[in-house]
Amino acid sequence: ADERVRRRAAGALCNAAMSGDQVALAALAPLAIESGDERVRRSCADAVCVAAEALLPGAVMALRPLTESPDEHVRRVSASTICSAAAAGDEEARTAMEGLSRSSDEHIRITV
Repeated sequence: ADERVRRRAAGALCNAAMSGDQVALAALAPLAIESGDERVRRSCADAVCVAAEALLPGAVMALRPLTESPDEHVRRVSASTICSAAAAGDEEARTAMEGLSRSSDEHIRITV
């Protein structure tokens, strides 16, 4: 039951973040990194990516810590989304890309 409650709560945060709620967006980054539930981690990361792709304020900032996640999917999808946002003209994403070029993840360095 606790797992279902956590997943539902994470889902509600994801929906709010994708609708532009900055508080929800800020809450997703720690969940995407620290949750012991892979589904929660990846759903949260994906929601932050959707917000960044929509160029919602604060989304790229929320993605930055995800590029250092121990979860390979979270790390790589976050980095890829930062690159896409930079290509779409997001200045914050362009700045974030500079840090990605020094990533310990070779796949991310190649993507950048």
